[in-house]
Amino acid sequence: MSLYKRDARSEQTEKKFKQNLIALSETKPLKKITVAELCKLCKVNRGTFYNHYNDIEDIIEKIEDDLFEQVKSILNDIKVFSFDENFFRKVIEIIKNNLHIVQSVTKENFLQNDLLRKIYDFAKNKFISEFTEFVSDINVNETEDLFVYTFGGSIALFMSGIKDPNIIDQAARKADYYNKLIMQKFIADKNLKV
Repeated sequence: MSLYKRDARSEQTEKKFKQNLIALSETKPLKKITVAELCKLCKVNRGTFYNHYNDIEDIIEKIEDDLFEQVKSILNDIKVFSFDENFFRKVIEIIKNNLHIVQSVTKENFLQNDLLRKIYDFAKNKFISEFTEFVSDINVNETEDLFVYTFGGSIALFMSGIKDPNIIDQAARKADYYNKLIMQKFIADKNLKV
């Protein structure tokens, strides 16, 4: 029983650190936030911080891991090769709910961001596996090219929507529409058996 309370308290403390780090990131870049100012905002001492994290980067990594696990659970439930609107809606919902932290962790080095790389790699492997199962007579290189093109275009539309939350849903619909066209054309041109 006491172990459960301690775990619940630890989770609450970690949640507090994450929420306050996100709040601080609204006023300054993540790389300039110190442990001391985060502890002051959380009203805890540095020892409490170090019981949970090694440094600020450690919290950022945990936040990214949390978001990745949410996206991964969506990808596990949906056939990725279809890139259907449902997939984008769910991913958009996660990003909308965590918009500021997503923008904070991706803006400094968008192309090298660990969170985006994890999502990309996971989706790519799932896409290749599922698409080659779904479509006979296709090689892995063609499947990978198809993924890179459709996913890259979808992400570009999606990222334009992140800048303006009013058009984020429209970006998902556009990505869905264009991906369906590309997939249908690809399958028809290759005379693939579906």
